[in-house]
Amino acid sequence: MTTSAANFSDVFQDGCNLEGYSELLENLKYLFQVFYFVPAIVIHIRILAILLFRHRKVYMIQSFFIIFSIDSIASLTQIVIDLFVQRVTIYVPQVCPVLYEALLEYRMIPYCYFIIYNYMRAAKSVIQSCLTLNRMTCVLMPLSYGRSYFAFFNIAAASTNIIYFLQGFAYDVLNVGSPIVMILNSGQLRYHVIPITKMAPKMSTVVSVSSASKFV
Repeated sequence: MTTSAANFSDVFQDGCNLEGYSELLENLKYLFQVFYFVPAIVIHIRILAILLFRHRKVYMIQSFFIIFSIDSIASLTQIVIDLFVQRVTIYVPQVCPVLYEALLEYRMIPYCYFIIYNYMRAAKSVIQSCLTLNRMTCVLMPLSYGRSYFAFFNIAAASTNIIYFLQGFAYDVLNVGSPIVMILNSGQLRYHVIPITKMAPKMSTVVSVSSASKFV
């Protein structure tokens, strides 16, 4: 048995100890989180479909939306893992016996899960810094920042304690809130995501000087 496998067994050496847990209360906590996770998944998928496929020529010529699409992929990955794996293990005690046996037998599942999930969390922090830097350079170097970012993107690399609850909730706000903020701030993107005539912008709010600077 490898060291990592031994450590995993140590964590679950007592099996499923469900004493002191109210199954109904824990399930209600999970349902509350499903209430905002599911709409967030729909919004992220819709935004990615628009940015990467349906209106690619409109958005993918701008460095900001390239970075934001990466952010959306990271957020979507985290939300899906949270909804179907992480939060299930925390708030649905009924599945513990089955899940316990499955994870002990198929050890690669938790290893892959932890690696992907933690890489996505780290990526979110880096991406948010890149978005801030992108907006700053847009203001300071409006005519040249577009070309510099496209040169950079030629190669893409994917390089129940209240404290724990608040930590997870903070990432929920980040993952769920970012697409909502984008939709509220961009009239054209909002209309593409929600194609209702009343939401159509009177003038484009997406095309910026970066699209022109690319060809200077």
